Amino acid sequence: RGDGSGGGGGRWRRNRMGNECALRIIKDCFFTTIDGEEVVSEEGRQMVASFSAASTVGSTASDFLKSLVAITVATPSEHRVLDSAILRVLKLVKMMLESDGSEICAKFTTLPGNAAETFLMSLLLWKGSSSFGGGGGSSPSSNSSFASTSVRSAANIRKFTEEMILAIPLLSSSALPWLVIALETIDPTTDGSDEFFSVLLKLVGSVNAAENANKLKELGNAVCVKLASYPRPNGDTVNIDHSTGVLCGCLRLLIALIEVDDGASGFLVEGSVHIMESLNIIPWSTEFCATNDNNALMEVQGENRLNAYDQAAIDLMGSIFDGFISSARSSGLPPICCDKGSRQLAFQVISAAAQACGGGTGYLILSSKINAIIANVAPALRHRWGQNASADDGAASSSHGMNSVKYSGLKNQGCTCYMNSVLQQLFMMPALRKNLCSAELPTAVRSSGGGAMTKGEALVGKKISVQWENGNKYDAVVDKYDEDTGMHTVSYCPVQLATGMGSQHGHHQGQQQQQQAPDISSLPQDLLEEFILSEGRPGKETGAFEIIPGNNNIKPTAVIADESQKGDKSKAQESSSEVVKETPDESSSRKLLEEIQRTFINLSETSRGRCFDPRSLVEASHCLKLEFDVWQQNDASEFAMKLLDRLEISLKKWSPSNFRYLAHTFGMKQVKQKICKECGLKTNREEDMMNIDCQIRNKSSIHEALAGMCEDEIMEGDNKVLCDRCKVKTDTVLRTAISALPDILVLSLKRFDLDYTTFETVKLNSRCEFGQTLNMKQYTLQAKEILEAAQGGGGAGGGSQEGESKSETGSMMDVEETETKEKDEPDEDPLNALPDEDYEYQLAGVLVHAGVAQGGHYYSFIKDRTSFAAKWYRFDDEDVTPFDPSSIEQECYGGKVKKETKFPNGHTHTVESEQFANALMLFYEKVRPVKFETEAKEEEMNKEGSSSSNALDDATMEEEEPAKLVAMPSKLGLTNGYDVFLPEVRKANSTHSWQSFLLTEEFQKFVKEILDVCTGWKKTKKEEVDSMDITPASSPSPVIPGTTENLDSWRMGVIRMSLSFVFDVLFHLSLKKLALADWSVTLIQIFSSSSEIAAMFVADLAKRTHQVYENWVRAYTIECPEEGSRRSALQIFACAISSLLSSRPTEQALLRDWMASWRSQVAERQRLLMSKRQHAGAMPTKLEAPSSRKLEAVASIGVSATSIGIILSYLSELIEVSPRYTQTNIELCFFIRELANGDCVDNKAASSEVEEILLRDAMVEAQFVARLTCLAIREKSHELLRHSFPGSSASLEIIEAISRNETHSSNMLQVGMNSSSVHGGGSGNNAHSSQQNLLEAVGCLLGMPWIRREPIFYETGEVNRGRAIRALTPRAIEALTTVFEESKPPSQNGMTLRDIHHYLQRCGQHVPPQRIDQIFSRHAVDEPDGSRLLYLKGFLAYYRDAVHNNEYQVQQELCVFGFRPNLTRRHSDCRWYAVDDGQQRPYSVRESIAIDIAVNRANLSNIHFFTELGLQALYFLNFAHNSKNVAEYFLAVSSCGKDSRRLMFESLDYLHNHIGNWHGGTSDGYPLIIMIFAMLTAIPDDRQQERINTLMMINDDREDRRIGLMVMGDRIVREYPNNYQARAHAERYIEVIQMIQKQRAISLWMSQNRSYWAWIEPETRPESAHPLQSRSDHSGRRGGGGHQNMPAHLQTHDPNAVDESEIDEDESRSDDDDLIREMVVDGCGVTEINGIYKRAGKFDGVPKYSRSTRFQGRDEDFSLFRCKLTDNTRRWYISIVPMSSHPGTTKDIDFYAAVPSPNGIDGDLPPRTNWMSIPKSGGTLPAPEVYPRSIYDEGDENQGPGAIVVDQDQTGYL
Repeated sequence: RGDGSGGGGGRWRRNRMGNECALRIIKDCFFTTIDGEEVVSEEGRQMVASFSAASTVGSTASDFLKSLVAITVATPSEHRVLDSAILRVLKLVKMMLESDGSEICAKFTTLPGNAAETFLMSLLLWKGSSSFGGGGGSSPSSNSSFASTSVRSAANIRKFTEEMILAIPLLSSSALPWLVIALETIDPTTDGSDEFFSVLLKLVGSVNAAENANKLKELGNAVCVKLASYPRPNGDTVNIDHSTGVLCGCLRLLIALIEVDDGASGFLVEGSVHIMESLNIIPWSTEFCATNDNNALMEVQGENRLNAYDQAAIDLMGSIFDGFISSARSSGLPPICCDKGSRQLAFQVISAAAQACGGGTGYLILSSKINAIIANVAPALRHRWGQNASADDGAASSSHGMNSVKYSGLKNQGCTCYMNSVLQQLFMMPALRKNLCSAELPTAVRSSGGGAMTKGEALVGKKISVQWENGNKYDAVVDKYDEDTGMHTVSYCPVQLATGMGSQHGHHQGQQQQQQAPDISSLPQDLLEEFILSEGRPGKETGAFEIIPGNNNIKPTAVIADESQKGDKSKAQESSSEVVKETPDESSSRKLLEEIQRTFINLSETSRGRCFDPRSLVEASHCLKLEFDVWQQNDASEFAMKLLDRLEISLKKWSPSNFRYLAHTFGMKQVKQKICKECGLKTNREEDMMNIDCQIRNKSSIHEALAGMCEDEIMEGDNKVLCDRCKVKTDTVLRTAISALPDILVLSLKRFDLDYTTFETVKLNSRCEFGQTLNMKQYTLQAKEILEAAQGGGGAGGGSQEGESKSETGSMMDVEETETKEKDEPDEDPLNALPDEDYEYQLAGVLVHAGVAQGGHYYSFIKDRTSFAAKWYRFDDEDVTPFDPSSIEQECYGGKVKKETKFPNGHTHTVESEQFANALMLFYEKVRPVKFETEAKEEEMNKEGSSSSNALDDATMEEEEPAKLVAMPSKLGLTNGYDVFLPEVRKANSTHSWQSFLLTEEFQKFVKEILDVCTGWKKTKKEEVDSMDITPASSPSPVIPGTTENLDSWRMGVIRMSLSFVFDVLFHLSLKKLALADWSVTLIQIFSSSSEIAAMFVADLAKRTHQVYENWVRAYTIECPEEGSRRSALQIFACAISSLLSSRPTEQALLRDWMASWRSQVAERQRLLMSKRQHAGAMPTKLEAPSSRKLEAVASIGVSATSIGIILSYLSELIEVSPRYTQTNIELCFFIRELANGDCVDNKAASSEVEEILLRDAMVEAQFVARLTCLAIREKSHELLRHSFPGSSASLEIIEAISRNETHSSNMLQVGMNSSSVHGGGSGNNAHSSQQNLLEAVGCLLGMPWIRREPIFYETGEVNRGRAIRALTPRAIEALTTVFEESKPPSQNGMTLRDIHHYLQRCGQHVPPQRIDQIFSRHAVDEPDGSRLLYLKGFLAYYRDAVHNNEYQVQQELCVFGFRPNLTRRHSDCRWYAVDDGQQRPYSVRESIAIDIAVNRANLSNIHFFTELGLQALYFLNFAHNSKNVAEYFLAVSSCGKDSRRLMFESLDYLHNHIGNWHGGTSDGYPLIIMIFAMLTAIPDDRQQERINTLMMINDDREDRRIGLMVMGDRIVREYPNNYQARAHAERYIEVIQMIQKQRAISLWMSQNRSYWAWIEPETRPESAHPLQSRSDHSGRRGGGGHQNMPAHLQTHDPNAVDESEIDEDESRSDDDDLIREMVVDGCGVTEINGIYKRAGKFDGVPKYSRSTRFQGRDEDFSLFRCKLTDNTRRWYISIVPMSSHPGTTKDIDFYAAVPSPNGIDGDLPPRTNWMSIPKSGGTLPAPEVYPRSIYDEGDENQGPGAIVVDQDQTGYL
């Protein structure tokens, strides 16, 4: 028994055995094991019950509990019992407390010595058997004799203790004060505190707040005290993965206390003050009141000031915000909440505190604070996109710890590692860094230096030359400066085009050529640019620039060389009364020193983990004149020495004391000594050096290299040297030694050497050892002389130093006469007289080169001089990591290394290879540096009042030339690097810290949550506050609380802040699709729900169009490279505009006025163009009439100005300049499409149809359609369009010449046509997306929203064999289901094999029977009767596979069934027509489109003059023709009811002039011309017959082009009967007529005007003139005739045409199995020819078929083949080919012929229809049908399928 009283450790030692026995008895008597779990046995329960039954229950139970507690807790730590025993004790205690009611509980809670409190609190924070409970379990014993149990057992104890406290009410009520006391002593870094805080949280949530107000207030104070004392992560390296359990628990308690506080108790009032005072945080309540007008605050608070509770809540928000989750105040260290969990809880505390404030005051102040942070960060993020969302500096997302060193790296510019490694070595020398950064320069010079240092108003009005990353320099004028953002607004000067427009378009080219340069004066000016000049923009400016001198109103801020700058009004010049003079060499050196200061200060002050970009320093290093360009790799040793030499120039001129320090630090003297062996004369020549070049060839260590340098050399024999004293040549000793040592010794290892065999530079990778210490004593001159004296002169005269003299001029050649003295008695070591401390060095840095002589990589190992632990780091450009100095030998010595490879069979393979990474430079630091004494002298000079106080001291600068001593002006203002750069760096650090803060995922969720609270999506937990009026969370849509016309100011503040966060910060990240969609949906719902918010946002958006950097429209159309972000932003913009227009009649009226003004402006410009074109300039992008300008006045938005009109005018400007900018073409068209589509507003019921099309009509009136057509075809636009819209119609050549190309603009679009041919104008598949967006925008503007292509698939995210898996969209499934239901037989639920065959025929596909069998076998289902059917599931599975291979084909098949691009369907009247027998027949696709346009004509936009010119341009139609069926829509909408003769004449002209270049219908322009003719004749309006007659029969002799198809064909056949080329051309006209004859209107005209096409009928023409009789070596080859005075356009041939040779009949292909093996000829007039033709080899590269039958009493073989004619065209024939003869000769008997199908799919098979008979050989009408024989035709050889489905486009094999 132990009661914990007295006795000390001796008593416990005496009772230890008894305690152990007692615990063993408890285990055996009270517990048993059931299923592996230890539980209280029945006997144990009875014994516990006996305590209650005993008459002495109080004493018995109390004593037993007291003993249990004493054994468990009061036992000394070295005798701690095991966890399993403690768990048994806990179970017994709980059973006793539960079984005896409140009496025993009261006894337990009042145990003496606070035993119960100690017992429960210790076990609630239990860590294991070795933990001691007195301090809350915070100090585990490391000397425990017992092994610690598992973490799991300790967790079980804590959990059981938690359950016991919460299960017993008396314990719960008693535990709260105990927990408060324990909270004060708990270790912040302890693990296992979850149960402790869980008990606290549940108690806080369950107790009565009013009755326990004092306890809760004590708890609040304790929590705040604990938070205020929580340690911030710090140290040289920060282990981020430390436990934050206590921190998270305290934050949860704060949330709970805020929620239970009713506002009157003020649980956190005192605590919040303690946190602020401890962390030195400015109270938000006073800060807000001091920095605002209080208007918003008074609005939500009324006349009452902030009450104490609200003030405490607001200050608590500020304490958590500034002190725990932001690192802006921590000098780059991570914040206290350094992990994701603690940050999330901290934001929840802020949200709870804001919610607790009455009237939304908390949200208002929080929004104001966040807005200030966003304003700070936005300029830095403005031009940076695709940022990764990460935590604050030093935060780790991994489960393991991550170290973040305290030093920052340098960004490698590509090949500048040589520079970075040297700079990092110099930077890590603290004294040197401080000295260089404190060097002073005249302020006036600093402010004029250009590049990175010119700032502020001083540059406004100046013309500068800006360096770009592409290597060019561009001139610009600085317009203004924004002091808040530090940005300059720059206007770039137009780039002067080189004459001739050759490949050279470089800037500042002045070469004159004979050809005149294009006139670009009419092009619109470039947009203004706003950015931080000293930083530039990624991919654009480097940050370096120069002021261009001249008379262009430029006022530079300094005087360069000897020029006087009288007009300078800069601050620097005002402080200077004299002109500063600089030579060019001094100017470049000064700039270099400035950049060194800037770099070092950034590295020393930059936030942890960031790297600095020294590109401006690289630019300034050009003055070093390195062997190679500074941007290329150079020798690091060469750079180091030239850098130090160049720094001396500026330091010597402007800061002499700093110069002396630099010389003192690195300066060393080397003596070249000559000693005459005859007379002993010593001649010394001393040289200044900053490093020692060590020859390491054949040297194994640094000592050998230094000894070799200082080795004596005897010159004798022929090499004797003339002695100045002896006057004859004598034997002479040459000696090199060090006469003065520096504080920093730099050794350069000469690893790059010349190979005299190959005369190439090679790298020596041999091993060269060096130690951590280096003693230079033996290499000094003093040591050598001592040794020489000790050796008695060594035969060299051994002279002493007596009699030495120097020249009066201070020359480095000193003549010394010595007399021989007697030898002194040698000491044991003569050098002992020299103290080692003066010559001892320690290794401080190693610069390594890894690679070969021709290239490699530099990095450094550097010792941290500021660390007592002598830590080393590896500096590798941006990466700085800890380094173990014990690895220096392995990493730096070089030599050869052996690598062993062990194989499974036990063999070991050893390979010896050179180590290419080895030391190149060594930096040693003197153990006892020589004190640099200049301060006393400077003070003395200042006291004397010398006017030349900054001059050099002549006594100490012996070698200084008088010309280089500078007399400083007495009033010259000087500033050092810290004065200039430190504020800038600290501001950048603050910006970076806030940026890291804003970019965290937790902050994004925080903003989203408070936005949801504001809009009613999230229900607040304090609903009783009336002013909050939060919409219930169950609301299906985000209805803004309150009236939509007068929102609360706090709500509007939150929404403004959220919008700023989204567009200035969030969308600059590389966000996932789900996050983008979530934010987009939220904002769109907000705009749809509240017209007030939409109006506010659109007005702000319009105002921003008159700014530069704040212009969101520009940012997300021109600059943003992240597709997801920019498209989400533009969709949100479009939704807000649509919402505003649909709900505000005032805005509708203003927009109508704006449209009327534009209509008048365009009409006037049209009148000028048609009458006096020379007086009409480009079409303006804004309203120019004085009476109309008020409609676009930003200051009058909502009153007399329309915000939507302002935005649309700005979009017009963007279209005109868009060809010069990346991404603009795509995103402008996307934005315009979204605006014109107008389907993003949900509440459309309240808006009429007129209002819905108002925005679309406004853009049409502003000539958006005309501008977009010009953008598509550029210089191919109509002349009037080029004159009106010069920007959008500028040629690609000019655009490329005047554009400033970005280095990362991989998405540069070339939307347009630059080919000489019509069809070649498209931009190809790479620009398909850009073309599609432009065409969809034009279609939506014209009132055809169905042009917008609906996706038919999406990627599931899964991958199969490296390819993304696609699935059909719901809309596509719905459309395909409709197609399936219409294609299957009505009586069946599926499709048979024949049904599939007919379906694919209708879709225009030619699929071999084998392929159809594969489709059927894969997707069909077996039926019980043995048949197989393709059900809907299989049908959809087929198309799911099809979208992986050919999405375009799927869209085409849907189009055949009447589906538009957006998957809506044309009306049935547009798809079917009735024939005489009452059956329904399908229209062709083009006829259906034409009828569709005619039906919807009333809903389409008005086509104006400029719009019609653009839409009916042949080149634009070709541009649109690349997207299937889109050109048909544009042609129909622009021609329906209008005069389209101009387009028809242009098309006929193109046809006539290119007819000779067509080969079998495969010419580039062929499909386009056919489409135009077909569509113009298919439009069912009152001009249809006029168009048909014009196309067929016009015969205008004045112009050749105005000749109809029938007239031209008849003229060719009639006038050139014997010309084979004329016959070929006639055939092509016949092809054109046959293609358009498929239109019902043309077919009807042909039937009514048969006499006009008699020339087509073969039997009506002479045989010699028949166009189908010329092939191979036949009449075309013999008939001659040449061109026989044919018209020029009929003589045109393709110069690139190739005369292909015949392909051998036996040639085979890999896809032979897929070819059709049998063809059916059916229905021809020669009945013997009908039948099945089997494949019989190949001819002309395609299959040939034959059939044997009786003909005219003989057995004949009929052949079906294709051959090439003499004019390189091809025809199919059905002929009798003589035996032993190839097809295609004059010996053949030809019956029928046909032109090959123009469809590439069916080009290898004969056409089904359009066969023509050849009467000469016996061919008679009707002509046959030819089609493949399939399994459906078996048993019926002479007949085709019963039902023939006609292909709507007549392009398939049907």
